[in-house]
Amino acid sequence: MKSLETGGRHHLVKLHMPALKVVLLQSLQATMLLKIHNRDEINACYSSILSKKRDEAKGCKHRMVN
Repeated sequence: MKSLETGGRHHLVKLHMPALKVVLLQSLQATMLLKIHNRDEINACYSSILSKKRDEAKGCKHRMVN
């Protein structure tokens, strides 16, 4: 009876793996896109801070917190 249970469970895991891989890949792509987007925004913030545009820098800090 135990061998039948483990066999059934193993089959279930095999069945769900492709769907799980797709979900993981999609979430990975989403985080990659977010990281790229945030990097560009953060670079713009640092450049405005370095060029001492105080109003822009304040806006950047506010955006980065939110």
